[in-house]
Amino acid sequence: MSETNDDASPPSSAFDDFELQPGQEPLTPEEKERFLARVRGEGRTLTSDEMYALFGPPAEPAAAAPDYGAVEEMAAATIDADRLARLERDFFYDLEGAPHAGPPLVRGIIFDFGDTIAALTRPLDELMAEGARAADAYMRSTGMELPEDFHTNIVEARRFAEEKSAEEAEEHLADDAMSFLLQFFGYPASRLDPVVLQRAVDIFYAPEMTAWRLRSGVPDVLQSLRAAGYKLALMTNYNCDRVFQRTVDYLRLRPYFDLCLSSASVEYRKA
Repeated sequence: MSETNDDASPPSSAFDDFELQPGQEPLTPEEKERFLARVRGEGRTLTSDEMYALFGPPAEPAAAAPDYGAVEEMAAATIDADRLARLERDFFYDLEGAPHAGPPLVRGIIFDFGDTIAALTRPLDELMAEGARAADAYMRSTGMELPEDFHTNIVEARRFAEEKSAEEAEEHLADDAMSFLLQFFGYPASRLDPVVLQRAVDIFYAPEMTAWRLRSGVPDVLQSLRAAGYKLALMTNYNCDRVFQRTVDYLRLRPYFDLCLSSASVEYRKA
């Protein structure tokens, strides 16, 4: 094999270790890449048996499934009266005639709010647009100078805050979202009346609050559970707790529940 200039020779690889026959020229890097690409492509079409034949020992035959013969139906296990009594006492105390010595396994029930206890009677986008226009008009009536179509920014700010809340599992409050929006348009906290801010948020959510309706049969179910002695809680992800609490009262749900909690009150979302 003739000597070659080291500077001009292609990079060494596993293919450079093979001895060339007289008259053969070494593959260029481009030719090697095309050859390897073709080999890889053809390798993907190999079956398992072909791969074992080329690269390894033959596949071991699968073991035959054991034959256990026919399985006879087993007789039911017998439980003595004392053990049955303990099972009834600890786990099946609700059976007729069972003693009620221990506390019940289920002592309370937690309900979600939206689409579980109640549902909206109008599309949410429509309700937000209506509330945003009313909040925009209210803030202008107090002397605030706002850009044209400011109400569209109110809706977008709420959507952005809700997306961030879902991503981070921390509730971004409605008042904060409105405050940040107004700061962006030239109303820092030093110029913003907190009473106006809170009322603007309440007005924004008012159409939505009054659009909730209880699902069919909810009062009867809640009344039955209360009569059976269960503790009941209502929990939901909502970015304005005072609006949620007003909704609870608007739907006359308060007497049924021992606890009504929104994520805004703890600034952390439930899973």
